[in-house]
Amino acid sequence: MHQPEVGGANGKLQVVQVSLGFDRSHPKVWQYLREQNLLVIPVSRAPLRLKPLHVGQRVVIYFPKSQGGFGIVGIGMLTGEATTFEKAGKFLNDPIGSSFRAHMRNIYTDDSNRPLKGKSCFNKQFKCHRDRLEKCEVEATPWDYGLRWRSDTEWLRKRQNPHGYYVHYPVKWEATVPFEDGFLHVDWNALGLSSITLSSLSSLVPRYFTQPHLDALISRLRQGSSDVLSTSTRPNLAPVAHQSSSLRTVRLRKRPAASASVVQGCAKKSRSSCSDSRHKVEELLVSLGLQEYILQFQKEKVDIDALQLLTDDDLISLGLPLGPRRKIQAAVQNIK
Repeated sequence: MHQPEVGGANGKLQVVQVSLGFDRSHPKVWQYLREQNLLVIPVSRAPLRLKPLHVGQRVVIYFPKSQGGFGIVGIGMLTGEATTFEKAGKFLNDPIGSSFRAHMRNIYTDDSNRPLKGKSCFNKQFKCHRDRLEKCEVEATPWDYGLRWRSDTEWLRKRQNPHGYYVHYPVKWEATVPFEDGFLHVDWNALGLSSITLSSLSSLVPRYFTQPHLDALISRLRQGSSDVLSTSTRPNLAPVAHQSSSLRTVRLRKRPAASASVVQGCAKKSRSSCSDSRHKVEELLVSLGLQEYILQFQKEKVDIDALQLLTDDDLISLGLPLGPRRKIQAAVQNIK
């Protein structure tokens, strides 16, 4: 399998790109996976396909444009091993798999969930896809493919691979956006980084990123719903590259109005200072190699000022083991 590397930097991190297509290429399916901290993957070939996926592995989630997606929608870290919940057309006794199955049934039995524009499931650049097209002689859309979830009888009738199975992984999402807010391109040149392109030709492929590339993608996802995408105020933000009319421009939603207390606080500082304060903790954790704990600090609204007030017990309550706590405490002393 081809594994393109990022040039121009020493350290490289393996990141597995997971392209979610076919029946999973739907806004409500992705919303469910985000909310449940879940990743679902069908396996149609040898189990070796799942070899790159292990506990602690970071994944980049990508919905192919050819199947109605808009590109990159999430980055997360696997927190557990794969659990098989369907095999050779038969569903196993697994509560998480059963919940996913029920959700898929709800989506695909409600015709109001059908996308306005149909896309083809099959990419003729894949030999296996060409073979399936020749066999069924129809270019099914992702919606058509997903109709098999409506009943167990239909599932068994349409399950073509007797050796295939479905697995799910628990995921700790680091950054995600809604299905429609995915992005296809990043202007790496504007960030002073070498150019990389995410493959659209494989559903699961290891990639090698430098830390700055990965940080840029995470930051771009975290800012996906804001109005302003300026690199002058958000130095880690990866702006979307100029796209031709055939490619989607990322739709942005307005940020909710700030509360009075936030407005008053920001009145005492410049706008750039407020933005810097929000990002300093994130940047510090990344510099210490502790980016997997960013979500805990965001959830508790810990900014750089609050970080300097945290005790060892506070850090324990955030779920940090001894090593990361000592790293953060040493870094805080340097800040003071």
